[in-house]
Amino acid sequence: RRAQRTAAAMKVKISWNRQTYDVDVDTSEPPAVFKSQIFSLTGVPVDRQKIMVKGGMLKEDWGKVKLKEGQKLMMMGSAEAIPVAPEKPVTFVEDLPPEQQDLALVPKEYGAGLVNLGNTCYMAATLQCLANVPELHDVLGGYQASSGVAADTNHKLTLATREILKEMKTSRQPVVPFRFLTTLRERFPQFAEQGQGGTYQQQDAEECWTGLVNSLDGRITAAGGDEASRGALRKLFSIGYESTLKCEASGETSTEKSSDFMFKCHVSQATNHLNLGMAESLCGTVEKNSDALGRSAEWTKTTRLARLPTYLPVEIVRFFYKVETQTKCKIMKAVSFPTTLDVYDLCTDELKAQLNIGRRAERAALDAATHKGRASGEGDGAGGGKDHDGDSAMADAGAAGASQQAVADAAAAEVAAAAGGALPTGKYELVAVLTHKGRSADGGHYIGWAKQKDGVWLKYDDDDVEAQLDETIPKLNGGGDFHMGYIFLYQAHTFSSKGAKAGDEGASAAPATETMEA
Repeated sequence: RRAQRTAAAMKVKISWNRQTYDVDVDTSEPPAVFKSQIFSLTGVPVDRQKIMVKGGMLKEDWGKVKLKEGQKLMMMGSAEAIPVAPEKPVTFVEDLPPEQQDLALVPKEYGAGLVNLGNTCYMAATLQCLANVPELHDVLGGYQASSGVAADTNHKLTLATREILKEMKTSRQPVVPFRFLTTLRERFPQFAEQGQGGTYQQQDAEECWTGLVNSLDGRITAAGGDEASRGALRKLFSIGYESTLKCEASGETSTEKSSDFMFKCHVSQATNHLNLGMAESLCGTVEKNSDALGRSAEWTKTTRLARLPTYLPVEIVRFFYKVETQTKCKIMKAVSFPTTLDVYDLCTDELKAQLNIGRRAERAALDAATHKGRASGEGDGAGGGKDHDGDSAMADAGAAGASQQAVADAAAAEVAAAAGGALPTGKYELVAVLTHKGRSADGGHYIGWAKQKDGVWLKYDDDDVEAQLDETIPKLNGGGDFHMGYIFLYQAHTFSSKGAKAGDEGASAAPATETMEA
């Protein structure tokens, strides 16, 4: 066998890319061994090598190919690119500071990113924020289309949305949203606008968000079913408004009711915080016909929130059209925002009365927990039974006036809790932010930021998903070239007395504040 192998060994010349290589070949070995040697010399992968010899092309076996000592062979094929050093140095998880090691390991259950199909970051950021609403998954999962709607674009978009959200939740690899994008452009042709060279243009994420939610609502409402099913999406996102208008010239007054899926927070020179901007946005003037004057007149308009949704989307209106230059501009002003948003002062008196029950019950539970903690601490102390300077007596006297209202509210809270419900408080927690980076209103880049159930914030930059430190989120307030908040999604929280019942050991340490269920 050794003699056969020696007799089959020889040297041949390989001509490739204007160079010649001397290669040892043993025809007793399969051609794959020969090609591996060529790969080590030229960098051309085995599957790309086309070796031309007299009698044909070298295949997986030698076949009819007969090589001779010193024979010249020609090869065709492109070499692999030379590995390039990474732009950023590779950092291993174990080399990170302890507080950043957990963030670097993003759990798979957080969901997947979305591949950018050409200026589609506006769509990806919108979907990532809406995907952080678990009740939306449930609403779409229960969607049952009536017959004869196969050609309806709202129906198609509803099915595409259900499919993409499910895939984002279960996939462990970046999702390619081709079907959803195609359906979105079919429903809203403006998202298919192309610029020079045939490239798709950047679009406004707010228009995508509002258009998508309105389309879903229209289809789900028309799909039939009971009243709860038809109004499921509106319960999630629809904000009810009640406006009072007054004509200063004639003294006339009128009221209007409306609803919307997005709170528009307008920014003025004085606006530096979201709360202030929201309050200012509910007051203004409008031109309207006056029956008493028989002409158009200026009316003052004061609006209040009459119905609160489970999720409150708030847009900082950063983009506007400048008539003088006929261009779309962006407001770069920094606007701070809270992680806990309280809209109580923006509500109608009727809605405030409903919120007061939950707010008083929550306050009473906190007071009870504080009182119990103090009593426990005083009982353990040396002089626990003493009334220092009559403070306890004064506190009891001051609390007596409010006790009757607290009893009534507590009774209402107990009834709601017994029925499995929870009391609204008008407070919301931030769960997602959609940001825009760049100074151009027609360009830039959108990113979605979403808070997970375990409290970790994730940045969804198209298909790149990264965990973030909590201190990164307040920096999204704008005022520079960093990502600036454009749409903020707040989730309503309610108060429930369950878990804080009298007699439960340790239960009174804190009241139960729950996420409002749709």
